[in-house]
Amino acid sequence: SIDQNVVTNADYQKCVADLQCEKNAYSAKLPKALAAESAPALGLNFEAAMRYCAWAGRRMPTVAELKAGLTDPAFARTDYREWSNDWALSP
Repeated sequence: SIDQNVVTNADYQKCVADLQCEKNAYSAKLPKALAAESAPALGLNFEAAMRYCAWAGRRMPTVAELKAGLTDPAFARTDYREWSNDWALSP
């Protein structure tokens, strides 16, 4: 059950306003078009992405789910890297 839409800057800002997420410092460095409210939230680290998902009552997809989504023409594709919930720290 992958969301059909990407998390936008406006979506992420709601989590910040609820004091559950930290401000996305990376967005200040983006060109105006990529910092727009309707643009995908870029530059979030793994912990920030996990915190957002917990706040939104969701979870990040697994790598297998992301790959399966690629076969669906309605899958929201971006040219940006995606976090998955089966990412793990290296020892």
